[in-house]
Amino acid sequence: KYLNELFGEVDDNLDVDFSSISKSRRTSKSFGRIPDEEYPYDLIDLIDLIDHLPEKYGEYSSNLKNALNDFVVYQKTDLEHTYGVSIYFPYEYKTYMKQLIAIYNSFNFAKEYSKFISNFAEKLTGGRRNDLDLTRSSISSLGESSIIIEVSDEVINNYSSAEYVLFLKDTDDYYIPIYRGTDVNVSDNSMSTTVSRKILVASDQEGNELILNAIESERGKNYTKYLIPATLNKFGDNYEYEVINVYIEFIVDSDNPNGYVGRAIPMIESETNTPSKVDLDVSEYDVININSFKYNIFDGSGNYKKDWDASNEITSLQLSTNEEYKIEFRDLDISNTYYALFKIEDSQGNVTYSNPVLVNNK
Repeated sequence: KYLNELFGEVDDNLDVDFSSISKSRRTSKSFGRIPDEEYPYDLIDLIDLIDHLPEKYGEYSSNLKNALNDFVVYQKTDLEHTYGVSIYFPYEYKTYMKQLIAIYNSFNFAKEYSKFISNFAEKLTGGRRNDLDLTRSSISSLGESSIIIEVSDEVINNYSSAEYVLFLKDTDDYYIPIYRGTDVNVSDNSMSTTVSRKILVASDQEGNELILNAIESERGKNYTKYLIPATLNKFGDNYEYEVINVYIEFIVDSDNPNGYVGRAIPMIESETNTPSKVDLDVSEYDVININSFKYNIFDGSGNYKKDWDASNEITSLQLSTNEEYKIEFRDLDISNTYYALFKIEDSQGNVTYSNPVLVNNK
């Protein structure tokens, strides 16, 4: 009842509120989403979605939230913004969106909500509602710690998410994406972020070091989680040797400001398009091979290209789980050259990039 009442009202206002509803969906707690993987599940926490909806739906939101709190009699988790009930809300996985919604409709569940997601999906995949272009925006580096981009009213009114990428120049042709983050401050017609402590470095017991690809996967009020590409290795009986491609989760929170290694998340298997397990315990493996990748990010004319060409060379550092090792964030090394760019996603999931700018760290 209350689900239908809320989203029946949202659906009635969807023409006007599409951009704000899209942003609410984009910023809600999602499940089963791994950066750079092709098949997100499009499941989100229902209460967290309610908390992100515009204030105009306050009465309807409160009624549904109270009903959900009565419905969930017990719930325990170590994840913020999870309250015990998830729901399908199409957004990222557009390829089979119509088929999935048809299956959802066949359940005969919450007709007004089902009608809403059908209409939302139609607008999401329909004709482009705006033409965001960051190449005309001015991006600059402010001293040693910040970068800022000036954007138009159209960008401010129609974006659903903003993030940035920091690159370390490795050679004349290749760059290491050392940090992908969402800690973007939006004020009037500008978006800015700090570049302090944005190099994640792994070091082994002998002092060998490797600069990593740090991908922010989740940001909460008191914590940030990052994913690091790696392989886990285990020596078994009869000379068996197990190797699993994973993302190592590195967590920085209020109790651990220097960060710590959490779980390992298996990468998607190409045959099934699903992870083999929810997560893995790193301590159960003998070796972590931390991998760092570099890419060619400019074309022959010196213009940025969104489809990076990977180098055939993968740099790795082997860490024994039985020996002491360290993973830590550091400030930019002034002896190196860095570039930064902003990436904006609009209310329909269309992505646009700014031109990279040289970070003024010298």
